[in-house]
Amino acid sequence: MRLLSFGFLVFLFISHCTVQAQSNSNAKVLESKVRAQFRDFNAQNWAAVRAGYADTMKVFLLNGKLIFKDADETVQMFKETQEKFPKSYSSIESLMTIGNKVIIKEKITGGSPNQPNEDVMIWEFQGDKVVRVWLVF
Repeated sequence: MRLLSFGFLVFLFISHCTVQAQSNSNAKVLESKVRAQFRDFNAQNWAAVRAGYADTMKVFLLNGKLIFKDADETVQMFKETQEKFPKSYSSIESLMTIGNKVIIKEKITGGSPNQPNEDVMIWEFQGDKVVRVWLVF
C-alpha cells in the first residue's frame, strides 16, 4: 500500500511539474509577442503591429466601455498619435502573464505634456493574436 501511495505522490509531482513547465513556456511565448508588438510600434511598422491583432480585436477601458471596435481602427489611432507626437516612445516597465492574458505596465515618453505617462494594459490572446485589450489610465 505504501508503494502505491508513494507512486501516486510521484505521479502528482511529475504532473504538476509538467503543467507548470507548459505554463511557463506559454508565458514566455506571449511575453515575447508583447515585446515584439512594442518594438514594431516604436519602429512604426504598422503592418507588423496589425499582423499581431485578430481582425475582431476590441479595445476597452477597464470599466468595459468600448473605445476601438477592431484592429484597423486601433492601428489608425496609433498612426495618428505618432504623427502628432513623433518622439513618442513606449516601453515596458513590467509584465505578468496569467493564462492567456498578459498584464503590462507601460511607460510612454516623448508625448504631451512632455512628462512620462504610465498605464496598465491587459492583453488577451487567442492563439498568437491579441483579441481584447483593457486599458487602465
